[in-house]
Amino acid sequence: MRRNTPRSFWGKVGKEESLTGCWPWNGSKVYAYGGLKWEGKSRRAHRIAWMLTFGPIPDELCVCHKCDNPLCCNPNHLFLGTEADNVNDKVSKLRHAFGVNHGRAKVTDEQVSCIRLQAKILTQTELARLFQLSRAQIQNIIFRRQWRHVVAA
Repeated sequence: MRRNTPRSFWGKVGKEESLTGCWPWNGSKVYAYGGLKWEGKSRRAHRIAWMLTFGPIPDELCVCHKCDNPLCCNPNHLFLGTEADNVNDKVSKLRHAFGVNHGRAKVTDEQVSCIRLQAKILTQTELARLFQLSRAQIQNIIFRRQWRHVVAA
């Protein structure tokens, strides 16, 4: 069995100068991330970069990217955080699917504005029928529990 070493790992990382300072993983990929076998287990490359540079990763923490480049292995671009920290980072940078870009969106931004305007004269049940949505979805739109990014027209 071939044994991984720090030297073999860093040999697959592109450390050449780039405008972003990212060091991309040049080995195999799993989804958008670098992937490899390390100590007999499937691992993500950026996690190995963290461990080789800073030491073990506590079980409850994620290795997150400041640069938002999932292939980046530059330890200066990585930070430890909880799953909630990682999600908050994604949301604050608008890297999550929302609005019309969400795969299950049933209305457009314009329709959301229209629903909010029409809510002043039509009932939620009438709006639900008109837009072919559930009354709960109409309520969530009106009270801004969903589609918060759409400002009133």
